[in-house]
Amino acid sequence: MPIPSTTTNRLSAMHNFGTDPGSLSADIYIPENFPKNGPLVVVLHGSTQSADSYNVGSGWSTLADECGIALLFPGQRLTKTSLAASTGSNLAISIATAANRCLLLR
Repeated sequence: MPIPSTTTNRLSAMHNFGTDPGSLSADIYIPENFPKNGPLVVVLHGSTQSADSYNVGSGWSTLADECGIALLFPGQRLTKTSLAASTGSNLAISIATAANRCLLLR
């Protein structure tokens, strides 16, 4: 069981990750020991939480350091247009695009 992280700001914002019909934001964490073509975990947090606060409380980035896994924290932007565009298929396309981009960063 990972110990919750006491360090904030371990995540990096991913900008312009491609097709994004769900109007998502994306934060990532890629540890130093991440192997080429290594595993990616998509971490879903509550709509009232930030990716950083959820990471600190849950210890995901500590686990990522221990296991050599990359993390993707998708989040929805709270705008009128994003609420209208947030169908399941649009969100899935946005998450898949961000996941693909995240794996290409290493």
